Amino acid sequence: MDAREELEQELEWKRCEANIFYFLEHYWHISVPGSSPLFELRPPQIDALEVWLTGQDSICLKARQIGWSTLFAGFAFWKVFFNDNFSVGALSRTEKEAQKLLKKSKYGYARLPEWFKQRGPALDKENLLELTFDNESRIEAMASRENAARGDTFALIGVDEWAFLNDPEEAWASIKPAADIGGQIIGISTAKGYGNWFHRFYKAAEAGNNGFKALFYNWQSVPGRDEKWYQEQTVSMEPWQLHQEFPTTVDEAFVSSGDVVYETDMLKERIQVLHPLYVGNVTMTTRQEVDMSLAPDGPTSVWELPQPGMTYVIGADVAAGVPDGDYSTATVIKANTNKVVAVFRQRLVPEDFSESLDLLGRWFNNAYLAVERNNHGITVCRDLSQKLQYPNLHFHTNENIQRSSSRNVGFQTTVATKPLLVNELGAALRRGKLIIHCADTLSELIGFQRQTSKSGQYEVFNGYPHDDLVMSLGIANMMLFEVNVTVSQIEEKPDGLTWDICERMMAAAPKSSAKMMAGYNYKQKPEENPRFTVYGPV
Repeated sequence: MDAREELEQELEWKRCEANIFYFLEHYWHISVPGSSPLFELRPPQIDALEVWLTGQDSICLKARQIGWSTLFAGFAFWKVFFNDNFSVGALSRTEKEAQKLLKKSKYGYARLPEWFKQRGPALDKENLLELTFDNESRIEAMASRENAARGDTFALIGVDEWAFLNDPEEAWASIKPAADIGGQIIGISTAKGYGNWFHRFYKAAEAGNNGFKALFYNWQSVPGRDEKWYQEQTVSMEPWQLHQEFPTTVDEAFVSSGDVVYETDMLKERIQVLHPLYVGNVTMTTRQEVDMSLAPDGPTSVWELPQPGMTYVIGADVAAGVPDGDYSTATVIKANTNKVVAVFRQRLVPEDFSESLDLLGRWFNNAYLAVERNNHGITVCRDLSQKLQYPNLHFHTNENIQRSSSRNVGFQTTVATKPLLVNELGAALRRGKLIIHCADTLSELIGFQRQTSKSGQYEVFNGYPHDDLVMSLGIANMMLFEVNVTVSQIEEKPDGLTWDICERMMAAAPKSSAKMMAGYNYKQKPEENPRFTVYGPV
């Protein structure tokens, strides 16, 4: 090699070291079926690279198959090849996908000119999940799993298809220390529905609340994708799949993606969000009074106070009460109008939830109360029926193979009852039979999705991130089929409801400070006091 050629190569090296755009377009080959062209950057990819080069953390919402994994593979290689002691962690959903992502970097490196490889750092280690050079720089590909990337130090971490990781939030917890010590994080993903962690994190970035820059690139980011191409995709894809894979806008990507159970536009049309009249706590002020004390962060939201002579039903979903876990929720529906008049939502242990339900139910005219009895709900059902002696509980009837039956307190969720609950709720929503003003309930309904089981059947209904209010609303809706909305006396005592229990119940019945329940004569028996009515199953 003469001096002139050596000088030209050195100049080329310097150009590539200083300018990633020059390096990728003049030396970086990408794998395309049937060929191995140089990387011809498109304007959206140039835009993303300019953001990445600033070192700012970013999260990119994108359409499928627009070349972002290939772009990150080239960016990661450029970083380790031209910088000493620079480590890149590439996090993917599975080990196979992690290997595939690293393979893109290996492919480009293998096709660099020999003089380029000799001028740069020597290859020190290469396997399915690691590419290391003797300048102490490396790319390590990792599968998403518990504690992935914990304990490692990376100058750059890329997360591919972040929304589809086994636990996106855990992935964030494991890589966040990298950002805390000055490392850069680049998140890339298509959407996976509304209300989940990825959606919330992206929207926080969009609002400037978490230090990440939000980027969005739709299906038109690839040349040749026009309206004709887009219409061709609609033939073979469900609407939710189309919006997930090839969104046009951010809202479409999140709101319309995921296999949603309830059509989003229908929900927005049927549900008018209004601020509650009261937000606070339901408490027992005396033996005879249940009161609503105001508190901005209270668990109970009320759109309409209890009214004498009206029938109410309550559906309740029970959680374990752990921090950052699911909520225990209750939805109160006024059966006379099918209006959701109150919602309870709080993380608390089952025994405390029992007391909250007892107070809430008594306040709303001894509402017909159905508690999901699965798991932690058994504790709540037992407390309500035995310890608190709530007077108007729903009973689930079990029939066995001997054709005998047993009755248990609560609503039993099974493979038979849950789809029915979900379908009946959908029918009520579509027909406009429920009046709902709760923003949290609307949010959960929009994010309520089917989750495909390993057998390929839609079996599990999974809310993102919570479906607690959906379940309590669904149970309350089922209870509307079981109550009489005609005010009438009940001459026969329901199972387990003695006059002694009635007297204790009446003593605790609401005559709230709002005077909505004033006027009961507690000395009269039911047949002498027409304003006292116990509502139960038909």
